[in-house]
Amino acid sequence: MIRFCDKEVWQIEEHQLTREQMICFFETEGRKTDVIAIYTSKGIYKGIVLYEDLIKCNSIDDCINPVIIKIGIDFWEKATKYFEKNPNALLTILDDFGRMIGFAYNDQDNYAEIYSVIETMKKGKKIPAFSLEKYKRIQLIVLNDFNEIAYRSYQMFSKLDIPVYVKGEKWAWFGIENIYSEADYPEYAKIYIYAEGTEFIRTEQKLPMSRYNYVANNFFILVQMAWDSMKLVYDNEINRLLRKGIHVCECHVPTRDKLNNMTDLEQLSVMWNLSIGARINRPWLVSERDKEAIAKIYGHANIELLLEKGNVGNAGNVQMIPIGNLLGRSIKDVQFQRKIYLIGPCIAYGYGCLAEDSLYGKLQEIVGKYEYQVVSLFIPREKYDILEVELKNIPIHEQDILLVVYDMNWFPVREKTDLLPQIDISAIYEASNRKTLFSQIPLHTNPDGNYAMAKEIFERYLKDEMNNLKCKDNVYLQKGEWLSTDAIKEIEEYLNGIVKKESGTVGAIVMNCNPFTYGHRYLVEYAADRVDFLYVFVVEEDRSLFRFADRFLMVQQGTADIPNVIVVPSGKWIVSYRTFTSYFEKEIKQDVKVDAYGDLEIFARYIAPPLRITQRFVGEEPFDKVTEKYNQQMCEVLGQYNISVKIVERLCVEGRTISATYVRECMREKKWEETRKYLPPTSYKICRQYGY
Repeated sequence: MIRFCDKEVWQIEEHQLTREQMICFFETEGRKTDVIAIYTSKGIYKGIVLYEDLIKCNSIDDCINPVIIKIGIDFWEKATKYFEKNPNALLTILDDFGRMIGFAYNDQDNYAEIYSVIETMKKGKKIPAFSLEKYKRIQLIVLNDFNEIAYRSYQMFSKLDIPVYVKGEKWAWFGIENIYSEADYPEYAKIYIYAEGTEFIRTEQKLPMSRYNYVANNFFILVQMAWDSMKLVYDNEINRLLRKGIHVCECHVPTRDKLNNMTDLEQLSVMWNLSIGARINRPWLVSERDKEAIAKIYGHANIELLLEKGNVGNAGNVQMIPIGNLLGRSIKDVQFQRKIYLIGPCIAYGYGCLAEDSLYGKLQEIVGKYEYQVVSLFIPREKYDILEVELKNIPIHEQDILLVVYDMNWFPVREKTDLLPQIDISAIYEASNRKTLFSQIPLHTNPDGNYAMAKEIFERYLKDEMNNLKCKDNVYLQKGEWLSTDAIKEIEEYLNGIVKKESGTVGAIVMNCNPFTYGHRYLVEYAADRVDFLYVFVVEEDRSLFRFADRFLMVQQGTADIPNVIVVPSGKWIVSYRTFTSYFEKEIKQDVKVDAYGDLEIFARYIAPPLRITQRFVGEEPFDKVTEKYNQQMCEVLGQYNISVKIVERLCVEGRTISATYVRECMREKKWEETRKYLPPTSYKICRQYGY
């Protein structure tokens, strides 16, 4: 975060003072924080020298910082790029006339939450919390002093048409002038924000002029507005889901001040404010003492792996699932149709833990035998806009469960009802002789904390609920969106390149054709005879023996005489590695758990309707377990969208069922006459080019 400061500047000509003389000058009482500006004998500016740089260098030239930035619309972009490479530098600021007017520096503290709040508020047309009684009287925001957060806040309030009054000379640097009069508003209708702290904070805490206080604290009113907005949105959306009959459970984690039984390590983590996020993402800010304490809490091996992977919550065996505008996290090898959606902040992200040691990973260990997949959705506590979108877009079936995990300060005050079970997780923190479960705050659980919490949630809610839901029909209660807005747009662009038929019945086949055999030809003929128009989608993913270009050509040439067939590439969203990973691993993993639900949902929701596809044809699968399971799931999913599925008996030649797998085996063994029996001439010609 970029902040500004004034300095006492001493101007000299180059060679006027030696390095030793400069050091003596700086070490005169009260001058170590001053700046020396160096000019040539002709008055040309060369740069500035700081005391801390001078004592590290052997010559004056080595420590001169010549970089200057003029105030302008591109200032923030230029300054940010400079500080990315020079995080500890002092940057000289010039006005439009080239005069030195001040300095900027990079405050390296973590202001992520306050930036997130500003961006969240800026996206909306209003701040939901402004409908609450405690904010209704606000008419004017008064911003005292200037820094990057203050500037971004000013932009945000202005976009929302909330009157802002600014104080401080540095606002004028950026051409910002007041259009409102502070005197026109009563005191009770104003909110005062002190961007750089207050005089009291500066003098009483003996903080330097350039740094009055931790800036995010001065903007806490914005954070509070975001949290209040979150509570409001959450309350509305959960009530909406409950009215639909969706099974929701709130899991309340205690706040730090409510704990009566902390371990020695937990007390140290609170006292020293130990952040696992800083340890992984900003290790230069963490002392060796703090690193050792954090390692004891989370485990040395765990920390090393997280540092190696470089992303808290993503390290380890994890699958990213596109849902709405977010990616959900799940353990990669666990894939079931029935879902437990875990909603929450850092604890849902897997903060400080490998995926398998996260709360969703530990829950998955327990519920896997019930054939439930845990999908974790991380929603920061200030992102009320994302929460609203996600709770509307999660596709939820009758047998699915929604778990919400937040600390007790976050949840709206509500009466307990049978419709909304609530679990207080405090018991695991109050147990006698327990292990260390968290660092800094109870939500920042370590692997032991996640396991204890998962067991508590299972025993007190999930076990009975999952058993009760077995007798329910697994129909949709909320279809939502399976894909993000960008992904949907990508599919629309893909469909724009495909010929569309306005009348008649339309069918579809999805084929890999590795290679295209007489069996594939028979399936196309069968389908084409039963519809007016047939799309044949050729899997575009290049993860097969035959390249996509060759497979596509085989299908085109092998069906060219069938007039109502059009051959098209499948694109990135029909049987692709991202939508149906196990399909491309089946030759080495026939026992893999098959999860084609996402692929089929995408086809049914986003591909079939624009192309008017109402029938899908597929060959029966007596050999390939993965494809057989895919066919079963196809009947299950597409039927919910009124798309009929016809499984066609496979063609036989000389008593042998035609199989592309068998054809590839013959090719490897150079049995070309045997191979020729199963391939159209156009396919055979291409196969011979592969030269086995």
